[in-house]
Amino acid sequence: MFLGFDLIDTLKSFSLSFFWVAIVAMGFSISNQRQPASIHEDSLNKPWRPIPSQRITPSQANTLFSVVTVMGLVYSGLFGGLGPYLIQLAATYMYNDLGGAQGHHVIRDFLNAVGMTSWVFGCIDVAAGPGFHFTSADLIPSAVLAAAITTTIAIQDFRDFDGDRECGRATLPIAIGQGYARVLIAVSILSWSFGVVILLGSGLVSALTGLGTLIAMRLLFLRTRSADKITMEFWYGWFATLPLVLL
Repeated sequence: MFLGFDLIDTLKSFSLSFFWVAIVAMGFSISNQRQPASIHEDSLNKPWRPIPSQRITPSQANTLFSVVTVMGLVYSGLFGGLGPYLIQLAATYMYNDLGGAQGHHVIRDFLNAVGMTSWVFGCIDVAAGPGFHFTSADLIPSAVLAAAITTTIAIQDFRDFDGDRECGRATLPIAIGQGYARVLIAVSILSWSFGVVILLGSGLVSALTGLGTLIAMRLLFLRTRSADKITMEFWYGWFATLPLVLL
């Protein structure tokens, strides 16, 4: 009986969090593809996307983004995660509409970190249910998570290097060169992977440090565009493991 209730509650929390993340991800994806600079970049790096392939117009994308934004506000108001949703919405606006994605790589990476950290805490807020509130004790984990993302998210820029250079984006690999950028990000990932585990004494040592080591080695020794795409997928797994260690 109690197991059944626990299972139902768990499935409910998971479902609510899943749909919250899905709405947020959909909104960001639309926003990230509808501006002229993004359309030009996608025509070089990702021509199969809806706007470059002419399956949808920028005007239609703007309308769809407005609809999804309202959905997100209503959903967050009903089920939780409103604060994180508003934070990621602001970060998305600065990133896509105010040119943060085209600006200095530090600004670009920081806005990515703010948005992704908000996703994590919004997901937690929705899953925890009514009555849950974040406390001052959550500030340190959120700051560590944001810092870890800020100093490693440039890993995504290797796969799009040629298109980003053509568009004039100031990504880290373009700013300091691919070789130096690979070493810098590899060191950052290893530092966070081992540093966080050592400080917290987490039982997830093998997952976080193992993934971190794998990603660092791939960055340094596997440098083709196809390899960089796979390395980025491993980074997503590393990013998903990090909150489990911190929170």
